Amino acid sequence: MDSQEVYYTGRGIQQEPARDPLFAGTRGVSLGAGSLPWDTMTDYVPQELVNAFVLSSGRHFQMLAQTYGLQRSLKTEVLGSRGMQPVRPEDIGNRFFMLKLSLKGVRFSIDIFYGDREHDVACLISNKDFKEAYALWEWLEILGRRELLTDSGGWVLTEGRIESVLAQLADVLGQLAPAVANASSTLEKQMQFRRRERMRLDQEQLAEEEHRRLACKAAEAFRRQDYAAVIDALSAVKVELSASEQAKLAYAQKKLMK
Repeated sequence: MDSQEVYYTGRGIQQEPARDPLFAGTRGVSLGAGSLPWDTMTDYVPQELVNAFVLSSGRHFQMLAQTYGLQRSLKTEVLGSRGMQPVRPEDIGNRFFMLKLSLKGVRFSIDIFYGDREHDVACLISNKDFKEAYALWEWLEILGRRELLTDSGGWVLTEGRIESVLAQLADVLGQLAPAVANASSTLEKQMQFRRRERMRLDQEQLAEEEHRRLACKAAEAFRRQDYAAVIDALSAVKVELSASEQAKLAYAQKKLMK
């Protein structure tokens, strides 16, 4: 995937974006509740999940594909000795897997992702006149249709969850399709602005978190009178230091100059 694309993070349709450096701080929509603890996961057989996904997706997206003339294709990959490699869906076995279901049309296209990376379902939608693809949650947000997501959440690790998640996703996409097909360049500009703002706020939050970590490290070093460590920590801060931190840095530098 391109670094500007949006991926997924939750367990089931994700309600909000989450940070991921690999995907430029934006994520896709996973039908579900977000960050569930790993210890709530249940055992699963990859081949059974893939089989269920293939059957459910074929059934639930058939009407959407017929209505808008979408061409369906499925890409299946497993982790091998040389990274991810393509295989037939029936040959997944018990290996780490990723699926990509693509529905390509004249006016818009949809890519749906599922696999071992996050154990949820993600969706990217692109209008033919748009420069980028946008996550389902971004479309729902800009169109004021967030209420369409009603999934109660949970890992997508059973045949039943796959069935319910794909059924809801197909329903949501069916309701959004007319607006997506007729989306204007003005709408994309608004989506691009919101995406940039989210990324900017993410970066600011990351910088503040790093500031707090380094400030604590500097405070501990200052108590130990380890002035070199104080300078190293505070010099690495990328935001403006507080008055107290500036004083500590100046004092440490003065001490080391003696």
